[in-house]
Amino acid sequence: IICSAVRSTVELTNLRLWLPALYKEDKILYLASANGLLTDTRWWQDFREFFRSPVQTDISGFGKIDYLFSPTLRLGTQVLYSYRDWRDYEFNWRFNLGGLPPQRRTSYRIASILSHSVSEKFFYTASISRFYLNSSIGSGSKEDVPVDDPFEYDFFLRYIIEGQRAW
Repeated sequence: IICSAVRSTVELTNLRLWLPALYKEDKILYLASANGLLTDTRWWQDFREFFRSPVQTDISGFGKIDYLFSPTLRLGTQVLYSYRDWRDYEFNWRFNLGGLPPQRRTSYRIASILSHSVSEKFFYTASISRFYLNSSIGSGSKEDVPVDDPFEYDFFLRYIIEGQRAW
């Protein structure tokens, strides 16, 4: 198992975990990897007045396992996962960053693959997979979106100081 972590002064933490390909009885091969990034982004000085650290979270992982029935027949399964939770920065919202909605994206892919080499010149592969993606802006249901909440600007109409952005 290989693990690494990096932390910097910009409130950035990057974690990586990697399990190299291993063999068991010359029949099973597997591989696993994960990566995590926790950061306050480059706008951390403005964000810290409104949100706790971290402002952005990225987590991803990959896993694969293959079973060799014979030297010519292999069945494999793969899983790919990704999660991201973040808030965007907009300059004209810098005094009301809490009015900007949180954003979240989750996705995964699962696949099974059967490979068969019939001869040195002929092979075939059959696969089945499932992909899922969920992306959201804001929290709650559609009815919770503040459509009648006008923005309030500062005296010079440069910054938004009150209100919520719906998207």
